[in-house]
Amino acid sequence: MDERFATLPKIVAQPAARLLALSNASFDEPVTAPAAADVGAVLAELDASDRPTDMIRLLSVALPVREGVWWACLAGRDRVPEGGRAPKTLTTAEAWAFEPTEDKRKAAREALDAADPSDPTVLCAMAVAMCDGKLGPGELAQYDGPPGASQTAVFGMNMLSLGDRAEEYFHWIQVLIERGLDIARGGNGTIDPAAVEAKIPAPDPDDLEEDEEEDDDEDDFDDDDDDEDIDDDEGDDEDSGEDDEGEDDRGDASDDGDGDAQPSDSDEETDR
Repeated sequence: MDERFATLPKIVAQPAARLLALSNASFDEPVTAPAAADVGAVLAELDASDRPTDMIRLLSVALPVREGVWWACLAGRDRVPEGGRAPKTLTTAEAWAFEPTEDKRKAAREALDAADPSDPTVLCAMAVAMCDGKLGPGELAQYDGPPGASQTAVFGMNMLSLGDRAEEYFHWIQVLIERGLDIARGGNGTIDPAAVEAKIPAPDPDDLEEDEEEDDDEDDFDDDDDDEDIDDDEGDDEDSGEDDEGEDDRGDASDDGDGDAQPSDSDEETDR
């Protein structure tokens, strides 16, 4: 196993498949690892097969809730403009991650309820509010939240950070993964993005074959268009020849039946 995934003491010691099921999460494609495989083994397989999105999905359900919220807050900070004021949905979530008390959870729930629809870090507060599977603290504690709501919010917050940097997708998704891994090792996730290398996956051979087939189809289509253009040109030439013949016939019609040309007005005046 890759050393990056060998020692992750903060990760919940349960099979990756069970953690995904408990959070109502799943991969885009199945893995070959057995159902009892631990998180490190599955992360290694996902990394080897160039599936970084599924790596973030797995980390979001495998980290303890408090660590997951902090990971989401780091992604939330990515969305705050430099020198800008952080929304309460972010600051209250950060405060809970530092000290997870009921009062601070209540503050995050209140920030969630008061948040504007365009709030860029609303998922941070959601991850806190539903951290124990309930809709929130106080009276809301008697109601179950959606399964895996907190973990889904953590995943979503990281995806929003990635979406803001679409032009550097392959680099930034590795930054998000390295943050999560650092937290899983017991760190605080504050890594240097410049030290992370982008990992660009090799093209899928099936995709290359499909592209070649599409190019061949386009060439055939172009050839058909050329043949049609040639046929159109030939048709225009035939029409032009018929028009010329018609003009010659009209010229002959000005002669009399004996083949003598009809006198013009100027000829008649000369005779007179």
